[in-house]
Amino acid sequence: MARITEKRKAELIDLLSSARRNTLIKVTPAELTWIQNWKVAEPPVAPQTAPQMLHKAASIMEDRAATYDQPEGERSMGKTVAAFNIVTGMQLKESDGWYFMEMLKNVRQYQNPAYHQDSAEDGVAYSSLKAEALEREQ
Repeated sequence: MARITEKRKAELIDLLSSARRNTLIKVTPAELTWIQNWKVAEPPVAPQTAPQMLHKAASIMEDRAATYDQPEGERSMGKTVAAFNIVTGMQLKESDGWYFMEMLKNVRQYQNPAYHQDSAEDGVAYSSLKAEALEREQ
């Protein structure tokens, strides 16, 4: 494969990141491949602390409650487990449903070597909902 000089890369980056993006230019096959793989560098993001993750999970639960459930928060699992029990004849509790969802997010997190923020945040939320349900079930 033909080598692309640093000067030419700089020219291509200038074209890709400027208002001249709609400009037609001739490129070699190697340059086209390089352009297709080029990504704008994103600034590094500091890892979230555990308290930040807890606050984020609480915010996600509040957003979902407003969208899907009731003002007091996520309340769909009890109905979901009741329907599941009717269909399957099993006797799961609400906490079992939250544990299932928490496990789903853990499996998704660990089946891919890269960190998956959505799975981590939802896992924290499901864990807290499981704890809440366990307390009610006592």
